[in-house]
Amino acid sequence: MSENDSLESALIQAIESLSQKTIPYMLIGGLALLKLPSSRSKDREDVRLILESYCRQLVWAYLLPIADSLAETLDQPDLASILRNAQP
Repeated sequence: MSENDSLESALIQAIESLSQKTIPYMLIGGLALLKLPSSRSKDREDVRLILESYCRQLVWAYLLPIADSLAETLDQPDLASILRNAQP
């Protein structure tokens, strides 16, 4: 289990113990990855704002390989370059 998985698991357990309910959430980097392939201008703007606002907090070692895989799967090489260009 990776460090990210461990942290995510601990957070879910803490939330569940407080509320006895599972609260869905998404890390900000995951949201950027989800919106990255969208052609909607609103999603593109969201990605830009996320990368601009959180570039120093994002876990680039986690995001870049996923972006590479996404770009290859969708045959859209520019997807990965959008993240790479935003990297500090």
